[in-house]
Amino acid sequence: MPTFIITEELRLFYYRGLQNWGYTNGYLRDTCLTAQDHYKALLDLFQNQILNPKNR
Repeated sequence: MPTFIITEELRLFYYRGLQNWGYTNGYLRDTCLTAQDHYKALLDLFQNQILNPKNR
């Protein structure tokens, strides 16, 4: 199952996606994919810091 966190910046878009589900499914899907991209970027950042502690 994909993991993501809905941030404050995406909260209203998430609510809009839920409200329009069934009519325009792309709103919710795009919001979740954006949140997943942000989560992945954070994981990559922390993984980089753990593997290369001298680059901080």
